[in-house]
Amino acid sequence: MKSLSDIRKKYGLTRASIANATGLSVAAIGHYERGDRQPRITTARKLVESVNRLTNGAEQCSIESLFPTTKN
Repeated sequence: MKSLSDIRKKYGLTRASIANATGLSVAAIGHYERGDRQPRITTARKLVESVNRLTNGAEQCSIESLFPTTKN
C-alpha cells in the first residue's frame, strides 16, 4: 500500500496541486500525509478522486491505500 505522500511523490505532484484540485489547504494536505489528522470520509473521497484524476488514471487508489491503518 502506498500512502498519499508516496503516491504524490511518485507522480511528481505537489501538495499545492492536490490542494487546488480538492479545495483544501496545503497545510491540510501536509497534516493528512503526516498522519497528524484524519480526513472526514467526504474529504477522503475528494482526495481519492483528485489523485486518480491528477495521475490520469495511472494510479487507481482507494481510501484504504491513501490512508493505510497501522497495526500496533
